[in-house]
Amino acid sequence: MKLEKFRVTNFRSIKDSGWVETRHRTILVGRNESGKSNILLALRTLKASSIVEPLSLICDFPADVPRSQYKPSMDVIRTVWSLSDTEREELTRIFPRGRNLETVEVGRGYEQDAWVHFEGLSEEPEPLPASPAPVAATADFNSGSTMNPVGMPGEESAPETGSAVAAEATMDELLSKMHGHTAGVTNDLLSGGSAMQTFSQSEEASADLDGGDSDKVAREWVLSHLPSFSFLEEYPDINGHQNLTAFMDRQTSKTPFPGDEYFEKLLIAAEIDPHGLDQLLTADPNARRQQMSLAGSVITRKMRELWSDRALKIRFDLDGDNFHTMVSDPNSIYDVEINLGARSRGFRWFFSFYVCAAADSKTGVNTNRIMLLDEPGMHLHPLGQRDLLDHLANDFENQVLVTTQSPFMVPADNLAEVRTVSISEDRGTTVSNNLSGDQKTVFPVMHALGAEVSSKLLDGGCGLVVAEVSDLWYLRGISNLIRERGGTGLPSKLAIYPAGGTTEVLYMMALLSPKMGGALVLRSEHPCPDLLKDPTTAGLIPDNNVIFIGDPGSNTPGFSAEVEDLLEPGIYDQLVRNAYKADLRGREMVIDDSEPYIVRRYQNALEEHGLEFSREKVARVFLRAMSQSPEAVVPEASRERFETLFRAIRSKYEALSG
Repeated sequence: MKLEKFRVTNFRSIKDSGWVETRHRTILVGRNESGKSNILLALRTLKASSIVEPLSLICDFPADVPRSQYKPSMDVIRTVWSLSDTEREELTRIFPRGRNLETVEVGRGYEQDAWVHFEGLSEEPEPLPASPAPVAATADFNSGSTMNPVGMPGEESAPETGSAVAAEATMDELLSKMHGHTAGVTNDLLSGGSAMQTFSQSEEASADLDGGDSDKVAREWVLSHLPSFSFLEEYPDINGHQNLTAFMDRQTSKTPFPGDEYFEKLLIAAEIDPHGLDQLLTADPNARRQQMSLAGSVITRKMRELWSDRALKIRFDLDGDNFHTMVSDPNSIYDVEINLGARSRGFRWFFSFYVCAAADSKTGVNTNRIMLLDEPGMHLHPLGQRDLLDHLANDFENQVLVTTQSPFMVPADNLAEVRTVSISEDRGTTVSNNLSGDQKTVFPVMHALGAEVSSKLLDGGCGLVVAEVSDLWYLRGISNLIRERGGTGLPSKLAIYPAGGTTEVLYMMALLSPKMGGALVLRSEHPCPDLLKDPTTAGLIPDNNVIFIGDPGSNTPGFSAEVEDLLEPGIYDQLVRNAYKADLRGREMVIDDSEPYIVRRYQNALEEHGLEFSREKVARVFLRAMSQSPEAVVPEASRERFETLFRAIRSKYEALSG
């Protein structure tokens, strides 16, 4: 089962998070005290270590909500899960009315009960049993399998005495039992409607089950197959020195020291049997050295794949019964070894995190789990954080949810994985799927984009630098539309880099001028600081690399324009009004048509009402409208203006690319 989305309500700082869409790797970005950790903690309460965690009115109910509003049944977490083909087939065998299900919903309230909801059940009744034999399966919560009471899984077993009379009697009994075991569920269970009921996972699997209650068996099946949530806020730290004799004594007496579990995982990751250490200690010296050498090579090989900072070497040294983990920086001059405990805090964290993940993968601990990582990699260098991001994406079969406030933990090449977490006094913690929020909230995302831009430009790649991220959205969306209509769009390999503002474009050019021979700059004619007012004459940008939006054909300033000025004014007016409908609440905007820049018109109009204009907010409305009716928002006149601009960009791109 794969988590598709979730929603948290009535939990600590969260009154209503809104629906949060999830992917294989989901990054929750927000500032300090925004409630990021609370989101993960709420998820964990659904199923942690295969149980439903209890919730407390005192500790978990929002402090600023009157206690009179509290109800034990009120929702805390709702989740939607997609089923694989195999899971759908298995569920259908025990619950034929669910054969069309693609998703199931699971949630809980303050009561220690989890509920399962099926939406879109088949209206056809369940097939008549071939005999009076029981038709329900019993759920085995330990193995997650289902067993037919009269045969093996999937085996069709029935007495030979079945008859029409017996079948008719069985159907009457079936309907009677279904009514008797679905208290609180309306009769639409039999007529095809969806049904919801609560179920306590602490109940025995076989309790109250009989031959007709396949609906309840299906819910038990869902809860038994539901992945558990593994929340990690205390990160491991492996000791570089270990006495094996003392370690084995503690294992035998079941009195482990803090950190013993992590050392055991190191042994497992290195392919050393933690239960065969006595044999290792009594082996001849050559055998010990060989096993230690093989174990070190196993860890070294993987660490060199994951840790891009330096090519480190891991060696395990067994001196008597003392086990040492040594790390060296091999080069052509020297090879000095340092114990793991003396390495940097960042490397120790990364090493320990990898070792524990590798061991859990080998032992199956992480099977059918979702990893919840709260602020991982805080002690890592930015490149180390990027390595960690890649590790989470490439080396984990599990779904992973990560909270962070670091721009280096934001995947700039895949912002579809990023969700922004905000907090306000009236609404509490909320989550946005489209990267919205105040400047502090989106700061890590914008800086991740800036770092990506700088990196690619410093590599000398040919790209197009624009002022705002909204420029990127307009250009890409309209280019795709024009290409679909057979016109000239942007070059398919052209990368577009938003710099974060018109002035910032010019500062970026000054900073990166040694490498700017392969970059294009899209400019309007907004005022800018005198030092950079004419960057082409200052020698910061080659004249031939600058494209003015107002007159792309002649590459002269001519009529000043921004990207939004190429849209139809009436259409842009509707986009703004739709974007700010809730903010204006019926108040009228007064538009000054004498202002040449269309964006400035609405900035000024909204300022009259104390509202701040956001180009990105309007651009998001534009993208939604484009997906529904592209011709309506980009009519032929607009397409012609954009196509003229695209031809100019393409011409310069091809000239620079050779």
